[in-house]
Formats: sequence, C-alpha cells, structure tokens
Amino acid sequence: MKPDWRPGKEHEQFTEWAISQGIIANGVGPARFPGRGLGMIATRNIEEDEAIVTVPLKAMLTSERIPSYFTSKFPDGTPTHALYAAFLTNGNAEDLEEFNAWRKTWPSRQDFEDSMPILWSESLQNYLPPSISSHWHSIQSRDKLQYETTHQNLLAQQEQRLRTAWDIVVSVFPDTDWEAFSYHWLVVNTRSFFYLMPGQEPPEDRNDAMALLPFADYFNHSDVACNVKFDGENYVFRATKHYDEGEEIYMSYGPHPNDFLFTEYGFYLDENESETLYLDDIILKDLGPSLQEELEFQQYYGYVYKLRMSF
Repeated sequence: MKPDWRPGKEHEQFTEWAISQGIIANGVGPARFPGRGLGMIATRNIEEDEAIVTVPLKAMLTSERIPSYFTSKFPDGTPTHALYAAFLTNGNAEDLEEFNAWRKTWPSRQDFEDSMPILWSESLQNYLPPSISSHWHSIQSRDKLQYETTHQNLLAQQEQRLRTAWDIVVSVFPDTDWEAFSYHWLVVNTRSFFYLMPGQEPPEDRNDAMALLPFADYFNHSDVACNVKFDGENYVFRATKHYDEGEEIYMSYGPHPNDFLFTEYGFYLDENESETLYLDDIILKDLGPSLQEELEFQQYYGYVYKLRMSF
C-alpha cells in the first residue's frame, strides 16, 4: 500500500524524467499535504547541510536554452518573463516536447484563478488590502508627490508587468491566446528562481534574472534560513537543519510580507517574520505639499525604514 502522501502518477513520472536529466534528489521527493497541496517531503532522515536537490544548468529552462530562431523575433529589452511565457505558448511542439512531463505537474489555470488576485473580478479585488489594491475605503485620497515603491500598489504593478509582456508578444505573434499566455506568464512568475552566471552583472529589474528549475519548484516557502547556491554549473539546495522522515522541507523565496506573497504567489503565511504594515497613505494624507517636499529633500519620502515592535 502506497503512503497517503504520494503525489500521483504524473508527479512520479516527472520525477523519473527529472532524474534522467541529471537532477539529483537526495532523500527528498514531491508529496501531497492535505489542505495545502504539493510540497517537498523528506523520504528519510536528513542531516543539516546535506545537499538535498541539485539541478544542473543543462536541465534548467533559461533564456539561453530557448532556440535562437525564436528569441531573435523579439526586440532587445524584452522582459524575461515575456520571453519564457511566449515560448511556452507559441514555441514549436517539437521544442516543447521534452518539457511535457514537467508541464503536467504545474498548477492548472483554475488553480491560478482561485488563488491569484490578478485573475479575480474587480468586485473581489475590492476586498484586498490597500497595499495590494491601491484603494482605501475609509481614507480620502489627496494630492501627493509621486514616488516609486515596491511595497504599495502591488496588484497594479503586477498587472503592468503582465500587460507590457502581452503587448510585446502579440506584436510578434498576433494570434496569441490571452488565456494561454497569461497562464504561462503566471507559471513563470510563481515558479522561477534567481539566475545569474558567476561574474554577471544583475539587470536593473531583478525579474529579468530568472530561470525555471525542474523539481526544485516543489519547494514551498517559509521563513526559514536558506542555503541555496548556483556556481554556474549546478543549482544546489542544502538542508538548513535536521529533518525527520516525513517532514515537509521548505525554502525561503525571500523576506517578503504577506501582501507581497499573496499578490505574487497566491498564498500567505499564518506566521511571517517579514510581515510589515505600511502607513504611507495614512500619514501622507495629513501632510501638506511643503512638508512632503521637505521629506523628499531629506530622502525620507517613500523610503522604507523597518522598525520592529514588541507587544
């Protein structure tokens, strides 16, 4: 009798494919956790600092791996997300065939529609926190200086990234299907890993330094220490503590508050050490233009300063 955490035939077949691509799964495997979906489980006791997953560069989906006949169609500066999503949507069937086992393990579009605010109706989006929706129901907006922010207006920023990608792709492939493209864009956005070759300068937008890693995308996020390194040949994930057989193993996607996690990935943590509450709109509504300009001059306007409070 198989354990009840077994994820299903398609995931077992994918694991076999991943191993055939040189991916090493050392004491870990995909598992289905009741009420929480898929994740990575310890299939035996694991010691701290053990290398538990190794993904070689040759198995990763990077921009360099997309055929040049395809990438050459796009203008310089095309966002990486747009390129990946376009390839997964419009690439030749024979070029995509090798990824079939992997793609069968991805969430469905319905999964995204259930969990991702970007696909919700406007009436549902109105219930989102102001940091995501940009809308306050109890505070009247007033004129204020404009500033770039990564912690407010999250949904609008995400929608702009998707719309920019769409506009570029339909200029190259006018018959692109919106539902298929937006689905693949969300796959890329929720399942990609930071990717830079050693010595390579990071791009202005960190979203353009991303790659898709088969099998490693089973890791769920938690506020845990992260021991992940890419040396130009292999992406190696190490255990940050001892795990007993049957425990779920997490990796950190970064120190993100829940509003960011919910917008970008469609989930939030019950306990989040990176949780923050931004009071920009509450404070700035009572500041006149001269005070706002003074804050801007002193480099405090719109800048993030985190204070930890204890109760």
